[in-house]
Amino acid sequence: MARISRHELKTDEFVSGMDAAYEYYLQHQKKIWIVAGVVLAMVLAGWGVWHWRTVRRQHAQAILAGGLQIYHAPLSTAASAAPGQTLYPNARARALAALPAFEAAEHYSGRSGRVAAYYAALAQLDAGQTAAGLAGLRKLQQSSHPNLAALARAALANYYVGQGQNAQAAAELRQIIAHSAPAYPKAVALLQLARLESRTQPTQAIALYRQLMQTYPQGQIAQVAAQQIKKLQP
Repeated sequence: MARISRHELKTDEFVSGMDAAYEYYLQHQKKIWIVAGVVLAMVLAGWGVWHWRTVRRQHAQAILAGGLQIYHAPLSTAASAAPGQTLYPNARARALAALPAFEAAEHYSGRSGRVAAYYAALAQLDAGQTAAGLAGLRKLQQSSHPNLAALARAALANYYVGQGQNAQAAAELRQIIAHSAPAYPKAVALLQLARLESRTQPTQAIALYRQLMQTYPQGQIAQVAAQQIKKLQP
């Protein structure tokens, strides 16, 4: 009897396997095509969702960028402007021009929508739409995104200072200090709170400046704090 080599044996096993697979395909080809069709549909659907989200994200970014370009455009009192850049007579006119873009972009989900909501509130304040602007900032200060909440609180604090409502401004700054975020460092909030308190409560301001010196002993912050303490001490 002729002996079968190991190579021939492996070849026969491979051919037999192919035959079995082909026979299985013939018997179940309808089911196989159905499954393949479902898998293909799922892949295409996933790609479609990803593509749709990508397009929407890019569209939101473009709208937001247009609004920011207007919002930060120079006023007519500026010494110079870039070629083709629009000048605005005052901050109110500039805010009114930028506001539609912010309001359109804030309807998109994701980072662009959140940033647009913040700038929409700022633009509303600048445009004299105070109630809407404050409502927008108060909504954002409850955001689960720390940076957005901190920026909203800082904007509210600036508004309250402008209105002479120092107690409300101090409350917002203390919230920023208690829940610090990279977008609005704790040191900045402490420095602003100390300057605010120095108007009516110099002792409290000195304590805050000393806290700054202890927490940030190196750099300009400590130097500024030391200078302010000298001014406030009798």
